[in-house]
Formats: sequence, structure tokens, C-alpha cells
Amino acid sequence: MISCLAAGVFAGRWWAWRTYSQLVDSKQIEAAQFAAILAQPLCSLRLGETNSAIQTLQMYMDGQVSMLADLRKTDPLDAKSNERIDRYLTPAKIYHESYPVTGDDAAQINAFLAGVPGRRSPSDCPNVVCRMDDLRHTKQYSVTNSP
Repeated sequence: MISCLAAGVFAGRWWAWRTYSQLVDSKQIEAAQFAAILAQPLCSLRLGETNSAIQTLQMYMDGQVSMLADLRKTDPLDAKSNERIDRYLTPAKIYHESYPVTGDDAAQINAFLAGVPGRRSPSDCPNVVCRMDDLRHTKQYSVTNSP
């Protein structure tokens, strides 16, 4: 009886350690992938290839938003988690108001971002995303493809 209990405790600890190590491994792999993804546009910027860097970053951002849209359909989270995610996506929505999504996933991304809240007011956001949005609203930013 005690040997069965000991075997059960050992198996439980082994399973917990294995699960934990896989989570840690996946976080490390995710961090390495993110670093590799960022290296490409950074190299483009260093070489003066700003359009290439912008396209790469836009493609990565849109891929992430598209994945979140898919996940929200197939594996929905609770309302509180969705609200947190939506707050993080507000800059992506603001960006795409000046530079609309293009490509195969455009309709899905636009529909998903339509549910994301925008800025509350012009003064609530001093970062670069909001500065770009302020320029779009005042029509001082001449290079835009917004309607």
C-alpha cells in the first residue's frame, strides 16, 4: 500500500515537473522567436530600408491580431480577460485607422478590431501611436492612406 502511494506521489511530481518544464521551455522558445522576428526589421532599419521594416512589423502585428481573432472564436476567454486583451489592442486599432489592413486576413482583422475600444480622448495618450493619430485627425500628416 505504501509503495503504491509512494509511486503515485512520484508519478504526480514527475508529471508536474514535466508540465512545468514544458511551460518554461515554450516561454523560452516564444522569447527566442520574438527576438528573431524583431531582428529582421531592426536590420532593415539599420540598412536604411524603412519600407521593408514597416512591412515586416505590420505583417507580424497583423498575424498576431488574426491569431487572436481565431482564438476568440474557437477558444473564448472570460469577459475580464477579453477586456484586458482589447486594451492592449487599442494601439493596433489606432494604427490601422491611419494605415488600413491589406492582405488575405484584412476582413477578419478589421472585424475583430472593430470590437476593440479606441482612444477615450485626445489627451489620454502621450505615446507615439496617439501622436500619429493626432496628426491624422488634424490632417497634418501627409503620408496616409486613410479614407
